[in-house]
Amino acid sequence: MKTFRFLSKILVLMLVILPFVLSCEEKSENDPQLPLDPGLVSDRLRIPLAVKRTGEMPKSPKITDMQMDKDTIFLLEDFDNRIRFRNSDLKGQEWSIYIQVAGASSYWDIEPDPEESSDSLGVIYWGIDPNGLDLPISFDVDIYIHDRNGKTFDNFKRVVKVEKKGSASCTPWSSGDQWIWLYTNVGNQLYFSAPGKPVGIVASTNGCCLEGQTVDCIANNIPEEDWVELEYAVYEMGNLEYMILKSDGTMKGELIEQTQNLNYQGSDFCAKSPAYNRRTNYNKYDGKFTFDPSNQTMVFTEIVPGTKQVYVPQTGQTYTEYDRCYVGPHATYEIIGCRWIIETSRAGGEGPSSEKVRLFERRKTPISKENGEYAIWFD
Repeated sequence: MKTFRFLSKILVLMLVILPFVLSCEEKSENDPQLPLDPGLVSDRLRIPLAVKRTGEMPKSPKITDMQMDKDTIFLLEDFDNRIRFRNSDLKGQEWSIYIQVAGASSYWDIEPDPEESSDSLGVIYWGIDPNGLDLPISFDVDIYIHDRNGKTFDNFKRVVKVEKKGSASCTPWSSGDQWIWLYTNVGNQLYFSAPGKPVGIVASTNGCCLEGQTVDCIANNIPEEDWVELEYAVYEMGNLEYMILKSDGTMKGELIEQTQNLNYQGSDFCAKSPAYNRRTNYNKYDGKFTFDPSNQTMVFTEIVPGTKQVYVPQTGQTYTEYDRCYVGPHATYEIIGCRWIIETSRAGGEGPSSEKVRLFERRKTPISKENGEYAIWFD
């Protein structure tokens, strides 16, 4: 009887305490994240060629049709995203970009990257300093395009999502996903190369001009001191690279690149105007890879480049040309969050200055090719 009374008291005690325990656990699990400080978030944005301005961002009605290549902007600590804007109505006009975090009392005035931008295409690199921020976070931004007088003529509203490194474990494969190459860093050279950004050199050669016509210097006995120096640019440019990774450990990819070399015979040495041979190469490759979910790394165990037959009219011969690709067993691959693959390799030599890092972003929108570029644009 005493035992029964003792057990009854324990049962009553548990019934009294249990609701409080469950209440505490439920509150802990559903405790909302502290409200974001818009000013702090704005101050933590990391955008090259940006000037901070106080007050409300200038706004005016939309009078042209700009587009962005991102409908949602994903950021990651330590790495910047690459954002592109385009408009065919702005030829001959210089323009810049305002960005304001919703609720902030200041905004950013941003100059597009001069090496990658034109009157119809603007490129910015956008990162974030996570100091003082409890990642992951999400916030809204207003983006306005403006002219040199500060007058705005188009705008976007976007959601920015900042991921925390190591906060998510994801597989690299998913139906319909492509991994799109964003840019390459080499040592301390940020954004060394990127889609649509030429990497090359300026060189020079000599030729001759006689009576307004480009001629052969030797055949016309023209003294060397009268030879004409001609400068020209040689470059390689990746327009697009993407990978599709499948759950069975197979993959396929494509690298679309453009090369430019001097056409000596077609150059005008009288006007000092070089002529060029330009070629667009469509390089395809297949391969196999393994994925280790314990450390979110991948290893490419086999890469098989495509081939094509190339005819050389000067010799009348045909040879086999192997497609180019940069991915392979020589590099390490780490999945960061659920949207990024970091490829790390060496650009030649040893030490930090030779480290080559390429960033890939997962895009769920299918590839659409437009002039050999990743051509997905959003209003």
